[in-house]
Amino acid sequence: MPQVTIKLFAMVKERLGRDEIQIEVPGPITARQLLQMVKVEHAAIAGLIDSCRVASDHQFCMAGDLVNPDSEIALIPPVSGGVDVPRSHVVLTREPILHDDFTPLIADPAAGAHAIFTGVVRDNHQGRDVDSIQYEAYEDMARAQLEVVARELLLADEDVCRVVLVHTLLCRPHHWSGSDSRWC
Repeated sequence: MPQVTIKLFAMVKERLGRDEIQIEVPGPITARQLLQMVKVEHAAIAGLIDSCRVASDHQFCMAGDLVNPDSEIALIPPVSGGVDVPRSHVVLTREPILHDDFTPLIADPAAGAHAIFTGVVRDNHQGRDVDSIQYEAYEDMARAQLEVVARELLLADEDVCRVVLVHTLLCRPHHWSGSDSRWC
């Protein structure tokens, strides 16, 4: 089985008393799976793992991103940039939207709940059947406007810790829901 070397920083490095760890992996795995494996194999840092992010080849990974064993991998705690992310985050994507990929971006110890809104494609509009919907956007403008919405939400209520807005640019059938990965 291939081994992945994971560079450690800040409190994770201090807790384990070393700069890196090695873990056997079955091949490419998701960042989420890697974090779970670290939890299991290194109990001393298990309590810190949920506040860390995985970086692969100098890029932060989303939970569902694949991590290759031959990549340069790092475990980044909040003090080094982990989940201490900006209070708002906007994403336009042509990939299926998976809530678990964005949970680290909304996680905040001061929050008592996460509110997630998932839009669906209805089966009719003004009395006519809808087979699918094709999302299209002037992407730079859409991103800018979504950033304005996120900023306004944060300013409107001081108890809102984080806002993450994710919108798909895919064609979706009317029976689609946010967790469905089928395409038109």
